Amino acid sequence: MQSTIPSSVTTGSEIMEQIDMITGYHLAEQQFDKCLVTLNCFHGAEEVTLSPILSMDFPLAKEYFESFPQHASCTNNDQDELILGDHYQEKEEARELLSPTCCYPLFKFAQEKKFLESKLYTVKNLCFRKEKIYEDWRRERSFRMREYIQFSTMSKTELWISQVIAEVKVFFDEMGFTVSVENASDPFFSTKSLKGKLQRQQELKKEFVVDGLAIASINFHLNSFCKKCEIMVDDQVGYSSCFGLGYHRFWYILTQKYGIDLSIKLLEEYINRKTKNRNRGELIDV
Repeated sequence: MQSTIPSSVTTGSEIMEQIDMITGYHLAEQQFDKCLVTLNCFHGAEEVTLSPILSMDFPLAKEYFESFPQHASCTNNDQDELILGDHYQEKEEARELLSPTCCYPLFKFAQEKKFLESKLYTVKNLCFRKEKIYEDWRRERSFRMREYIQFSTMSKTELWISQVIAEVKVFFDEMGFTVSVENASDPFFSTKSLKGKLQRQQELKKEFVVDGLAIASINFHLNSFCKKCEIMVDDQVGYSSCFGLGYHRFWYILTQKYGIDLSIKLLEEYINRKTKNRNRGELIDV
């Protein structure tokens, strides 16, 4: 959660502006949660609260750290301190990963579980990524996200992905934004990365882009993560997908377009309208 004034802020007016942004965000975060709940594709999700700290013996944490040490934020249990420097030299000392996503802790939570049918979870958490450049609210060292993660069969996962894309596009439209859904690869991959190229070619990741900024994304992991975490669905290795909304970035584009007070009002009106529709038994029109 954004809770401190960025170091780039120097003047009194800039400080007051950031205080207003932070105060407004605290109000908006709960409204973001309520907005997403109104979407049919997320209905019935089980919410879990999880630590963002992952042991390096967890397969997804180990793979991420070994593949992208330059992006990893880690802790060292022996010295009980945050390692923020060059991870190449400190690689052997790292004991825990501060998760770069909400879904990694969820996969840890679901490790070795056997589901009889499709299962949908939701997690809100801080995520941690080391970048070369940071921008207030748009690209931060730690940032708040909410993700919805589904475990299912391949065909049902593909169907859920299509439903999410359709409904989230309508949501952004009702918020007054023109959103484009674009094929993408995870930012950890370099432009020459084979995994990144395969991700794009197979259209496994799509981003919801507003004015050049990715506000949300949906990822299809195929059965890769479930295989590594031994997660079964209907006696078969499960397939998984996750949708994530970057709360800080969403707040940024809202306030850039409407200002703080009008953004809060717009969210409240959307929630009230959708709640009334749901109470009347109406479904979202996609």
